[in-house]
Amino acid sequence: MLSNETKKKLGEIQATETTYLPSEDVARSLHDKVLVMLVGPVAIGKSFVIDQIIRTDPEFKPVPVFTTRDSRAGEDPELFRTQPHTDESLAEIFDAIDQKTLIQYTVHPTTGRIYGTVAGDYNAPYNLLATLSGAVEPRAKLPFAASHTVCLVARPEVWRLWLNKRYPENSAERTKRIEEAIICLRWALEDKPHVNISWVENNIQTPERTIEDIINIVKYNQQGDVSARKYAAQMLELAINEK
Repeated sequence: MLSNETKKKLGEIQATETTYLPSEDVARSLHDKVLVMLVGPVAIGKSFVIDQIIRTDPEFKPVPVFTTRDSRAGEDPELFRTQPHTDESLAEIFDAIDQKTLIQYTVHPTTGRIYGTVAGDYNAPYNLLATLSGAVEPRAKLPFAASHTVCLVARPEVWRLWLNKRYPENSAERTKRIEEAIICLRWALEDKPHVNISWVENNIQTPERTIEDIINIVKYNQQGDVSARKYAAQMLELAINEK
């Protein structure tokens, strides 16, 4: 159980996460690197896509994060550095935020758990980060050489299949993840003057094309598949009906 003081501070950093910037010294470490943000609802295959990209092109690396959420079975502990969601642990994160030594952080909108990164987490020419939709615009302001936002979608019947495989039974967790999917998809479909979204279909028939499309968007400034945007609208309708 968190103390009232910690809860208050957690609310304060959540309110300012969109305007947070690291110190100039910390920010300089990003000037020669590219950030690639993958956005998409639960069970859309972000982790699989990241894994396939780094197998295909060694210039891409995943960005590890620290988090106060619980560890999950099967995940790589080098990519998710979990720490307790306690007063003591959070106090260390609050101090790092005050000192501006983090690159960025996010307070999860439904769980209140913190995710964040430090300068050493960006150690490749092209840095892949699965990102909550609400964290895209603040991260796009960071002084990377370039940043790309890729919205990963699928045909609604395919996404339903993947969602049911991840959460086969109705549960509070499934409902929470569907609520997050609705937030994500609504955000992606809104007009955003400061963020250029590249749409990519995660097609189970041609997964190699998904990987090729993302690499070409990032390295060669090719356009995403604008027609894939319609799948986001169809997925949003499905998610609302599933809720």
